[in-house]
Amino acid sequence: MIQQLLHKHLDQAFKLHQIRSQIRFQYPAVVDMPFPFRRLILIVPKFGDVKAGQVGRRLNASFIRQKPTISCLQTVSFSSAALIVGGFFAGSLKSKQQHCQCYGDAGTQAKHQSVLHVEGMMCNGCRGNVERALAAVAGVEYASVELDSKLAYVKSSGSSDDLVAAVKSVGKSAVLVGVNGTEGFKEMTVEELKSTLAKSGQRGLVLDIDETLSATNVAWFERLAQLFGNPEGLSIQALTEKYHLAQNVPFWQTQEAHAWMQRQRDDPKAQDGLPLIPGAVEGVHALAKVIPIVGYCTVRPTSVNANTIAWLREKGFPDLPVVAKPNEVAFSDGNRWKGNALNRLWPEVIGIVDDNPKVPTFAGKDYPGTVFLFGHSNTQPSYDHAVPCQTWTAVVDMAIAPSTNSLRVLSSRGVASMVP
Repeated sequence: MIQQLLHKHLDQAFKLHQIRSQIRFQYPAVVDMPFPFRRLILIVPKFGDVKAGQVGRRLNASFIRQKPTISCLQTVSFSSAALIVGGFFAGSLKSKQQHCQCYGDAGTQAKHQSVLHVEGMMCNGCRGNVERALAAVAGVEYASVELDSKLAYVKSSGSSDDLVAAVKSVGKSAVLVGVNGTEGFKEMTVEELKSTLAKSGQRGLVLDIDETLSATNVAWFERLAQLFGNPEGLSIQALTEKYHLAQNVPFWQTQEAHAWMQRQRDDPKAQDGLPLIPGAVEGVHALAKVIPIVGYCTVRPTSVNANTIAWLREKGFPDLPVVAKPNEVAFSDGNRWKGNALNRLWPEVIGIVDDNPKVPTFAGKDYPGTVFLFGHSNTQPSYDHAVPCQTWTAVVDMAIAPSTNSLRVLSSRGVASMVP
């Protein structure tokens, strides 16, 4: 029934703006979300932001007028390539707070973390002005602004609109990246995550952390070059591009250098203060609007989980369960463990965003999910479940591409088709 109503109102919206002849539904699908939510994804080539907004307003008006129990809570146009109509649900919405947490409007209920992207800051003076303006908003518990990443983190019980207005009041501009809860970060084993997802009926992606969210190598390369030398004389950026991982650098193959690396892996405090991968926070929140993200899966040992979670929270990533490599599994076997974990988590976890090319290999040629291989332009041709994505923008683009496994997986598991 809901599919027929969605179809009807989409058709009306397109006809109203005389754009039906310009587009073709390449890959419509309804993507599973925790009940009672559903999200409709339409890939619409050459579909501009302005008309996306027109259609979104038409959809909202049409649904509210025609069927009050089915609503369109959010419409997003992404890269002029897709209209993502999010938040369709059948039945009554349990609470405004639940809407806020799922669909990015902070509302005015429980404490939450809002992440803003701020433009116009040129110096620490600018950063301080923005931070003080945000801290002065009613309901704000704390505000922290980073000049390099242009991100502001605000814990409050107020509306994100008030935060954006506060930034504007000091001559800068801001857009809301996303809203996080405060209770979702939990340490879980592979079996615990699978059981939790199976009980809730939720499916989605997990995220790697190092070199996917955290630029751990940048910090490591800088310190290793100081401690053990850089005979090639390359910049840190050039070193990371050439060797990708610190353990691959030929002149850091000494016993002392390897011992230093292992200490960093095992030391909880070494996970603090690590820099961000550019665009990771924005990319993760954009991806979550396309495909549900259900957790993190990392080869960091479980012994550093508390600091890992603190870093994820501090940097504004969604509050979700963290599955880490058991302490007894050697680092050298970490990606083998992860490949095995992905197979065990299937079908509740339909794939992963990960930078390590060994992950699709250890997942196996028959792995039914998708590995979004971050930071890479190509993959081994025999592993068609691996999708190369150089940047976080590319990850989101590939996630909504008709040829990508993830949406096919969600659609194949009882999710209704919306093909006209």
